[in-house]
Amino acid sequence: MADVSVGAVGARLLYPDGTVQHGGIVMGLGGLCNHAHRYLPADQPGYAGRAVLAQEVSAVTGACLLVRGSVFHAVGGLDGAYPGAFNDVDFCLRLREAGHAVVYDGATTLHHLENTTYGTAGATASALPDGPEGRRMAHRWAAICRADPFHNPNLDLAPGREWQLAWPPRERDNG
Repeated sequence: MADVSVGAVGARLLYPDGTVQHGGIVMGLGGLCNHAHRYLPADQPGYAGRAVLAQEVSAVTGACLLVRGSVFHAVGGLDGAYPGAFNDVDFCLRLREAGHAVVYDGATTLHHLENTTYGTAGATASALPDGPEGRRMAHRWAAICRADPFHNPNLDLAPGREWQLAWPPRERDNG
């Protein structure tokens, strides 16, 4: 990473069927956070081309995460209090809190066999917003879960509708 202001970069990840699994993370999507562009066909650029463009986001998945060792250690690495889910999102938010950018690179595309390590049941239980990790995440990052600075408040926060108009529009939370 040539730009020292960038703390982490994540890639676009595809499911085996060729649809997008990860296109950056939108805070507040689905109530806590979720992957943008999920299930979008890989040959489609998405809303305003955002599925294929490099852009700053609040977080990216740890499934494919490029980060300099010095930056990783400076923010304390991944938090073991999130053993099954959200450790990557928490890490990215701590990078941003320390002044580093987090970038999603939609031109870098990999296939990802999601949940291969944990299995579907284990991963699903860990990622529940009302589970212990989800509650900790929601408490620690409440302000950004209410107002992701990279997601327009005129856009919805329902999974699969993140690029459609919200009604009524959300108000920005300035603190």
